[in-house]
Amino acid sequence: MRYIVRATSILGVLCAIGMLAPVAAGYAIGANDAAESQQSAEESIEATVEARRDAIDHEIGHTPAHPWAADYYEGNGLGVNIFLSIAPKSGVAATWHGCLGLYGANLGAVIPERDGSLQLQFEQPNEARFGGFPDRVVPVRWGARRYLIRPSDTAGFVAAIHAGFEPRTQVHGQFLLAEGDELKPVSGLPGLPEPDRVRIRLQAVEARIVEVGEPERGDKTVDMCDARYPVRLVVDGDEVLHPGEKLQVLGRSSPFTDIIVREAGAGSARGLAKVLELDCGKPDADHVPAEGWRLTTGAYDEISANRAIAEASRASATQASR
Repeated sequence: MRYIVRATSILGVLCAIGMLAPVAAGYAIGANDAAESQQSAEESIEATVEARRDAIDHEIGHTPAHPWAADYYEGNGLGVNIFLSIAPKSGVAATWHGCLGLYGANLGAVIPERDGSLQLQFEQPNEARFGGFPDRVVPVRWGARRYLIRPSDTAGFVAAIHAGFEPRTQVHGQFLLAEGDELKPVSGLPGLPEPDRVRIRLQAVEARIVEVGEPERGDKTVDMCDARYPVRLVVDGDEVLHPGEKLQVLGRSSPFTDIIVREAGAGSARGLAKVLELDCGKPDADHVPAEGWRLTTGAYDEISANRAIAEASRASATQASR
C-alpha cells in the first residue's frame, strides 16, 4: 500500500535520527524540559485523556447499538498509531503513539452537524500536522463496519476501495475503523456522501501516459522530498476520469508513485505524478513516470472483498485456537 510505504519510509528515518519529539500536539511540553520532567508530563497527559476514554467506553457499553459511538484505530503500527474514541455525551479522546512514544493527546466534545458529519471540538490546540487529529469526520457505515472519514479524505477512501486496500482485513490502515470491525463483511456500497459514493467504479478504466513534463520538488524532509511531474493521458474507450481520482500503475510495482487526475474530458486527462525521492534530486528510474506507462482506476468487487475477509477471519480463528 502506497500509504504504508510512504509513511514507513519517512517515519522510519525520522524515528531513527530522533527528530520526532513526543507529545507533538494537543497537550504539550517545552522542548527544553529535562527528560524526567518530559516523561512525567507525558504520563500525566496520557492519564487525563485515558480517563476520558474510560468514560466514553462506559457510555459505549450502555449504548451498543449507537451508529457511531466506538473506539477507532488508524495507522501502520510504526510511527502512526491513532486511537480515537467517541460517544455523544462523553465526547472524544484521542492519542497518537509512535516509535518514540506519545506524539499527541487531546480530548473534547462531539458536535453533530446537520450534514451528518461530526465536529470534534478539542479542548487543546489541535493543528493539522503530525501529532494532530481530525476536527471533523463523516461517519460511514459499510455493512456492519463503522468508519470515520475526514471530509478531505473521501476521494482517498474511494481510491483505496478501487485498489483493494478497503475493506481491509487487518487492523492497520489509512482510515479510522472501529476496533474489531476489520473482519466484518461488507454489503453494497459504503455510505459515503453522494458525490463520492457515485464515483465508486464497478468496472476499471485504463489510460496511458503520453507526455511527461519536468518535475517540481517540494521541501526536503531530511534527505527526502516529493517530486511532482505533470503528465498527459489518453483514456481508453473515450471514458471520462474524475478530477481528484487516483490511478494505479499496471505491470510494475511503484509504491513510491502516486498519480492523481487534475483535469479530464472524454478520452483524455491531465494529472500529476507525485514521486517520493529518498535522496532528493536523485530519482530512482523505476519510480519516475514515463511515456507508455499503463494506468488503471481499479474497481470495487464485493465478492472478492468478502472472500478476502472470510479467509482472514478463518486464519484469525485458526491462530487463536493454537
